Amino acid sequence: MHRTPTPRRFKPPHRLACLLLACLPLAGLSGCGPSDQEKAAARQSAAVDSEWAWIQAAKRELDQKRTLPAAADGPLRQEVQRQAAELNRRLVELINANPPVDGEPLSDLQKAALRLKSDEDIVLAQDFIARGGDYQRAIEIYEAALLIDPDHPRLKPELEKAKASRYMTRELFAQVKEGMRQEEVRGLLGQPNLHNVREYPDRNVVAWFYAKDPTGAAAGVWFEKKGGAYTVYELDFDAVTPRPVPRPEARPEPRPERRPERPAAAPST
Repeated sequence: MHRTPTPRRFKPPHRLACLLLACLPLAGLSGCGPSDQEKAAARQSAAVDSEWAWIQAAKRELDQKRTLPAAADGPLRQEVQRQAAELNRRLVELINANPPVDGEPLSDLQKAALRLKSDEDIVLAQDFIARGGDYQRAIEIYEAALLIDPDHPRLKPELEKAKASRYMTRELFAQVKEGMRQEEVRGLLGQPNLHNVREYPDRNVVAWFYAKDPTGAAAGVWFEKKGGAYTVYELDFDAVTPRPVPRPEARPEPRPERRPERPAAAPST
């Protein structure tokens, strides 16, 4: 005799099973977890955060070392220069990897990175002036930094200061007196451009030339070594004057040479 099967009572699946079943229709579209693109974006964001944390820590350490007296010269200065170069390299890479988008405001990270880069540019420009008397290079650094960070509060004042100090004035030069030592002259007139320093070891004489304008005119200070130190023995605000180009029909007069020998090339500005 054939029996009709008794229908079993339906039991609703476990709640977790319901959730899993709910995901099934969407599996072919996006899945229940993050996409590969989202995972890649998360990894990139984490890498950027890690690099920015390194840059901030390196900047703090570098600034602390720069305050030490030993950082002015010797092994510590070389270490500071090496760390500064590494910081600048990684900072530029971070900025280039996260460039500003036209029409969109800068993110907090972009603003902070550009500001830190400008701060490092100021340190670099000041070093070119203090150690090499290279105002031209410093001005170029300031101008380039202003193009990408025009709202930095220190860049424009530092640029104007460099431009104002680039050329020697008669009033400032008059403060130098015979008998002054090199460090005293440097304190008054600043570091001369290293390209404008002439040494005459056979006579124990050193000459410093300070540019007066873009034409190559320069004021000169001559030092002679006495008692182990170089002191000023001669001053000439018009030490180097550009020679006018003679006309074809005119013959230039021979110019007497003064002691010590004047530089043949116009001083750097």
